[in-house]
Amino acid sequence: MERKILNNAMLYSSAAWILGRNSSGLGYQDRCNLIPSQLFAAFSLELYFKALFYILNGEDFRSNNRRSHNISKIFDSLESTLQHKMENDFALVLLRNKLPDSWPLKKKIKNSIPRDLKSNLRARSKILNSFRHPYELENKNDLLQIWFSREIEEVVKDTIFTLKPELREHRTSEIF
Repeated sequence: MERKILNNAMLYSSAAWILGRNSSGLGYQDRCNLIPSQLFAAFSLELYFKALFYILNGEDFRSNNRRSHNISKIFDSLESTLQHKMENDFALVLLRNKLPDSWPLKKKIKNSIPRDLKSNLRARSKILNSFRHPYELENKNDLLQIWFSREIEEVVKDTIFTLKPELREHRTSEIF
């Protein structure tokens, strides 16, 4: 089952990359044009975290006895040592890639970009929830602070492949 979840996560990740690949020329205010790409990236991350949860627990993630799509809740349900490792790995990835400090952004914008894993996961959960339940959308500007999809994905995939190395080989015949 985790292989199917992982393969679907990879599909959404690829779709997000295709939709967002021409985004480097977009200004900060034009980032709302990336919402479809960001949604696919968020779906991808949700599935990566669900695959991780399934590997660790042998079952789907549930919150209050119901299936949940909240990435933050999935992360919060993991053992604290694993959470800390993933948070540290994420920080190292940002340092290694010099993100977002090397980006040509105004200082005010750079300072508003969350650089920790938990804040980024909350933002992902919020964007997914806002589009699942658009009547709850408070302010569309909240959706503009979505960053580091690839870096979060790298951390979750590395965690998955460390726990279950045989999943590195994926077969697209098992998608869906």
